[in-house]
Amino acid sequence: MVGFKIGTSPQSPCFPQPNTISYRSIVTGLVSSPGNGIYTVSGLPVDPNFTEGVTLQVLWGDPNGPLMEDNLYHAIGSVPGTLAVTQNQLFSQNLVISGTNAVGPVAARLYEVIGNGQRSPENLSFNGPCGSLNLDNTLDGSTVARAPGTCPDSPLGAPECFWDDDVHNVSAQFACGAGNGATWAQLESQPSLSTTDCFDWPSLNLLTSTDEAVVCRAGGTYVDNQCPSTAPWKNHGQYMSCVSDAAQRFLGGLPYGGTCPRLGSKAAS
Repeated sequence: MVGFKIGTSPQSPCFPQPNTISYRSIVTGLVSSPGNGIYTVSGLPVDPNFTEGVTLQVLWGDPNGPLMEDNLYHAIGSVPGTLAVTQNQLFSQNLVISGTNAVGPVAARLYEVIGNGQRSPENLSFNGPCGSLNLDNTLDGSTVARAPGTCPDSPLGAPECFWDDDVHNVSAQFACGAGNGATWAQLESQPSLSTTDCFDWPSLNLLTSTDEAVVCRAGGTYVDNQCPSTAPWKNHGQYMSCVSDAAQRFLGGLPYGGTCPRLGSKAAS
């Protein structure tokens, strides 16, 4: 399995490694057959460049389910403000989204990929247009497969664990009259209330419900970017072929029916 780097967080104030680096690897071919089951990741490096954890994210389509927007955030370079590396200091991370659905029930979930999270106060909150969710003491070095403080082989501070893959339902922070159609969210820590945990964010996902009209506009932008009309096309047929292929790629994951239907992609070609 070969990974490629998607981001680098600055040096942690609590640990000796110069950076926390996040890598991503597409493993669809490894899990598509047999599918559900237990998978083992091995051969990871150890101290002084110890690996803080691995998270598997699986996305699938439900033809009868609501449209969801998957917003991925990860640190790029060491520019201040690109995801958080913090201890005893304020941080405020803005999460920009295209917009939750304007009508109907709103659904939103926050997926955290955290390095260095331990059993200490963070005074962490998730803020949306409709209020805040208290996430203090949630970055405790636990995952769906491991309780906090159950890592006797940790190269630092054993048996502390340093990886979190928590999932939080943040629908209520968007689900009010003013929240429908929201285009922002925020993660915030306040040092005045004791932020003693040392943590950084290699990656974050915010999954939000969205309207078909938003997806259709995004699809048009995607096709235009993939097939600019000003490009030196050999002929009109080559341009239309590009448009058809780009539309197929974009519409491939959308539900059947509706105003932006997947079934219509073949007819559009």
